[in-house]
Amino acid sequence: MAVKIFGKEVRTGMVVSCLFKDGTTVLGKLYIDGDGQMWICHNDPCKDGSPAPSRLGFRFSWTFRYDTDHKRYTDDVTNVLPVIEGITFKKDVTIGESLSQFLDFQVGHTDLWMCLNAAVKPFEDYNSYELSETPGFIRISGKVQTEKGLFDKSCEVKLARFISKVSESLAKKDIKTGIDDKSLERLSNNLVAFKSGDYLKLEYLEGEDIINGYMKDKYSHSATGTIHKSCMTDKLESLVLYTKNKKVKLAVLRSDNGIEARCLVWSSGGRKYYDRIYYTHEWVSTILENKLVADGVKKLASCRTLKSVKLQNHTFDQYPYLDSFKFLDPKEGVLYFGKDTSMIPPGKYWVLTHTDGSYSEHTIYQED
Repeated sequence: MAVKIFGKEVRTGMVVSCLFKDGTTVLGKLYIDGDGQMWICHNDPCKDGSPAPSRLGFRFSWTFRYDTDHKRYTDDVTNVLPVIEGITFKKDVTIGESLSQFLDFQVGHTDLWMCLNAAVKPFEDYNSYELSETPGFIRISGKVQTEKGLFDKSCEVKLARFISKVSESLAKKDIKTGIDDKSLERLSNNLVAFKSGDYLKLEYLEGEDIINGYMKDKYSHSATGTIHKSCMTDKLESLVLYTKNKKVKLAVLRSDNGIEARCLVWSSGGRKYYDRIYYTHEWVSTILENKLVADGVKKLASCRTLKSVKLQNHTFDQYPYLDSFKFLDPKEGVLYFGKDTSMIPPGKYWVLTHTDGSYSEHTIYQED
């Protein structure tokens, strides 16, 4: 059984390096079943997971899948690379959380990962990487064996220079990374912006522009979170309730890769409230939340009182699935949100919780 990952064919028995979210790298062999389920079989007890049908002579295994539609892995795996002839990969490579987050966003992430793991001069003794406090730099560390023993060593180097030097060494082995001067300049600029907090840009979309926030091809390819699972992705014909009403906008957080997070922002009672956040990574969701709060937008889910939105237009052929303002008064054109239905005024409502553009009818009665 063979599977294509980023255009490269991998099959059972292939020797690979597998990188995990926590920065751990394990070397082992792949086992792939007929359904495309994969296991990395290896000898690292820290990654002892689901047992493979055959561990191919190794002690441990870890299962995952590769989502070809979204070009991402599951189960904490972030990258898998075949061990290429001519390259020796370092063992026990660790990549700091912040640096790993930054790399997730970069176009050509696979080639960058290969550079960090390749044991080539002049950085063959370094196997630990983290972001430096110096803009554009990383701190690299490792151990060197001398006649007097094993010594720790570390230094700071520009990330772009590090990648450039390793890429040059790989080129001498006839291994091309696809990293050129333009890519290095973009990488350097992106790292400075990432460190300063300016890398992810907040925008508020309104009107027809809201549609862009629900298009799958506008999402970041680095997604491992909830945004690709959104039931309204590419359901553009159902979004007219948003595009035809000024009291709702869509907050989006962008990187160079595309949209990293999004959420609806409602105007109610002279205040603005943000709805459920859909994100590529949980920490991206936190950044969007902080930016919204800094803009004076409150969290809708934390509200304990009834909220309502008077719509300019409310009669459409199709409706979106709504997380919060899901009760629509069809006579008055008012959307309601409350922690429970007892907070909502009695009457007949359309409940907007269908993914096919339809709605259900529901009557809320006056409590005795």
